[in-house]
Amino acid sequence: MTTTIITTLFSSKWSKSASSYSSSFLFKSMRRIGTKALVLLLVVLVMKITSATSSSREAMRRVGFEEDEFKRTTWERASFLSSSSSSLSRRSLKDVHLGFSHSGETKPVAQTKLSTGLTIEHIQKIAKDNTIIVTWANHHYLDFARNWINHVQNRLGLSNFIIGAMDEKMYESLKEEFSGGVHTWLMGSQGISKEAVKNDFGWGTKNFHQMGRDKIRLIRDFTRSGVNVLVSDIDVVWLRNPLPFFKRYPVADVLVSSDQLRSETMIESLKQKKFMVDGEGLEFHICHAASNIGIMWFLASRGNQELTTEWVDRIEKDDNLWDQSAFNDLKSLNGGCQTQVDGSGVQEAYGDENKKMRVKMGALPVSLFANGHTYYVQRLHERERKNAYAVHATFQYGGTPGKRNRMREANAWMGEEEEYFRGKFMSFTPRVERDFFRSSTESGGNNNNSSDSFEASSEGRNDYIDGDKRTVRGGFDIFVERGWPERDSKFPSIPTKEEKVLTENERLVNFQLAQINEALAIAKHLDRILIIPPILCGIDRVWFPHYGRFPGSHLQLPFICPQDHVINVEQWRNKGKFRERSFLAHPQMPKGAVSPDSSARVVVNGKRTNEAFKKSRTIPMEIIPTTRHNADDKTKISLRRCFEHHDAYDSGNDGKVEACDPSQNVAIQNANTVVSLENPAENLEALEQMLGGEANSKKFLHFDTMLGTTIESVAKPESSVIPDYWCCHMKGSVRYNPDGVKGELFTTKS
Repeated sequence: MTTTIITTLFSSKWSKSASSYSSSFLFKSMRRIGTKALVLLLVVLVMKITSATSSSREAMRRVGFEEDEFKRTTWERASFLSSSSSSLSRRSLKDVHLGFSHSGETKPVAQTKLSTGLTIEHIQKIAKDNTIIVTWANHHYLDFARNWINHVQNRLGLSNFIIGAMDEKMYESLKEEFSGGVHTWLMGSQGISKEAVKNDFGWGTKNFHQMGRDKIRLIRDFTRSGVNVLVSDIDVVWLRNPLPFFKRYPVADVLVSSDQLRSETMIESLKQKKFMVDGEGLEFHICHAASNIGIMWFLASRGNQELTTEWVDRIEKDDNLWDQSAFNDLKSLNGGCQTQVDGSGVQEAYGDENKKMRVKMGALPVSLFANGHTYYVQRLHERERKNAYAVHATFQYGGTPGKRNRMREANAWMGEEEEYFRGKFMSFTPRVERDFFRSSTESGGNNNNSSDSFEASSEGRNDYIDGDKRTVRGGFDIFVERGWPERDSKFPSIPTKEEKVLTENERLVNFQLAQINEALAIAKHLDRILIIPPILCGIDRVWFPHYGRFPGSHLQLPFICPQDHVINVEQWRNKGKFRERSFLAHPQMPKGAVSPDSSARVVVNGKRTNEAFKKSRTIPMEIIPTTRHNADDKTKISLRRCFEHHDAYDSGNDGKVEACDPSQNVAIQNANTVVSLENPAENLEALEQMLGGEANSKKFLHFDTMLGTTIESVAKPESSVIPDYWCCHMKGSVRYNPDGVKGELFTTKS
């Protein structure tokens, strides 16, 4: 009886290896010192453990932990107590050791080879600080993998990552291109054929959902490995090392990105402020929006093993169940969305049949771990003066080309080959109709000159010599009033295509697209590639009827919109070459390529007799609304062209020139070669001759306007953009039609 009790005590306190050793050890010990003495020794040992346990529990209660959170391994308890004092502020969590789990001890699963072809030994060998980062891709996404690696490895200096190759061609390409400097393995696919797995899956297709199942099996396998894992989709750009951020939340089993469209990190400031570190914190509630499984952080915990196992079981039983929907279902299971919140952003979730929660979960902040709307459309990180950790290419249009173009526009793409920078390029300064700048508080007239409503700025060069100012007061009221901070409930969804806010947006965009088509025809004739200029949009694009901006978002209107909002990038890519608006500041642009010596600037004097030019102006950098009371810096609408990231913030960058924009780029605007076109050209051949050999030989050629360059439109269908649809009013969508305005724009008196 005594032997049985002692064996049980040892088995419960020590590992399996110690347990198997305990029986023979006990019998030998009993022979030497006697059973009673050994029992007495063990009683003293148990009392010591109980005393230490009681002190540990008391210390954890003082910092706000519940009793069930104490269920940790002996090593985890020691790690926690060594990193905390009698009180544990969130600021001190910067240096907390990774690997805590409130849901209990975790061990690697018994089998060494996992279902996705990896071994636990391989995972543990790559991991650092018991942490590994994993992504996967097929050969169709090779350039996305190149971009991902260049950011994670070269920009952030991380090496504890691995890429799953879904097909043999991808596996061989990764090994060849990175010469063994990247950890990879042939992951394959359990549900997609060998031929189909190489191609673009297409969102929502059968193969897309099969790929999702491969992904979730992969996640399950990694949570079985005994290491912490950061799971990343291949279309995530990593801008900062996120691991220190995750260390701040040692009790969170799961941290996951969100489809939320506004920041709630300080929605209840009294509760949340004390948990902020350097102005950074989690979103207030995990269920205020759908979780997006493109970015997920999993601690090596028993709760996560249970969660991911059930996740796989569910999606394998139902071919129609989307992997992301399945995760959100599990998150809220049995009261998972009704658990208590304390302001830390971490709350219990994933309840069992008895409504006992099995994991703790937090929603990553959408200004720091951004989705495609908060980053590329709202540019929330800039408004909040935050330095984003990552951005996921969601909420976009144009399929895979649309994702790539979004990243390029933000100078967050490092997946190019050298060919992308070869050739000669052309750019121009776009214009918008001046009457948009007339404030609703003014009355009468077209106000073509409206300089009284502009605020002067000392900045500005050649493209602002006609009196245009970088900061304007008032204007665009029909759009401004529908933007943030106005409430969603103020306006109904746009009812028909005749609604004025919609027709005004069409007029604004078509005027700009017509200039782009003109420039494309000229660029093609000159054997150049056009750098698409920034495009100013009045209202947002959504997949369903809305009132002007994505419901729930904090988008200010008007805004510099992504190219895929107005141009069908997916179809147009097969028709003609172009470069993104921020091409000059591309992170892979060869050093010294953009210089005054390599550039030529064209001054179009024919603009003086072009009526459209007289009634238009350049896009300002900033609008100060006059329709709102108590206008201040927070209500200013930024129309900056370049994205700010990588610690780019300082207090005095308002009004500075932007290197990504050819209209402001110092090298372009200080070009050593300047050509003045005194009169509009009669045709493309005449224009080429007027430019001269020196200008035509330069790598970069910039026109100060397209209006007045030729006596009439030279745009051709074969070189023009494929305009996309604006969506949606209550009865459907509207395709942009720049051809309807090109006649009035490009008729110039010679």
